[in-house]
Amino acid sequence: MEFQKISEFELSSDAKHQKIFDSLIREIDFFGGIPIERNFKKGCITAAWPYGLDPFGLRISIHLCSESLALILIKFSACFRDYPDVHGHAEQKAKALMTHILTKSSKNQTSEGGVLERQIRKIQKNTLIQLVGQLFIDYNYGYPKELNSDLKTDI
Repeated sequence: MEFQKISEFELSSDAKHQKIFDSLIREIDFFGGIPIERNFKKGCITAAWPYGLDPFGLRISIHLCSESLALILIKFSACFRDYPDVHGHAEQKAKALMTHILTKSSKNQTSEGGVLERQIRKIQKNTLIQLVGQLFIDYNYGYPKELNSDLKTDI
């Protein structure tokens, strides 16, 4: 699948609508976003990225429009959820996502590894949290008395 840049926040493609929709969702997930709204009939995808203390603070909306039977137009718009984009950070994120999609389409690589890498990071993080928590409990409170009595042997 190949994308062409039309303007600052617009891409176009001649692939099928469903294929573009699925590809955009995979690219959003690979780029670190969380797809919040996926509406295939309306041709709208809304994704969120953490920004500051808000885990869903930065939002990018992608709209798919078919101008002709062969060409599909993809429009990007970015904003913050609770405050205005004064410094242009949301627009920079949308441009970075567009650049990522363009480079992926030019290389013709699949980005299915992003989901697996994300799941592995979650497992590693949860394992580390459990180990550190158990070490904290053992250090501060010691082993339970039942275990300590079994470990001691009379000589």
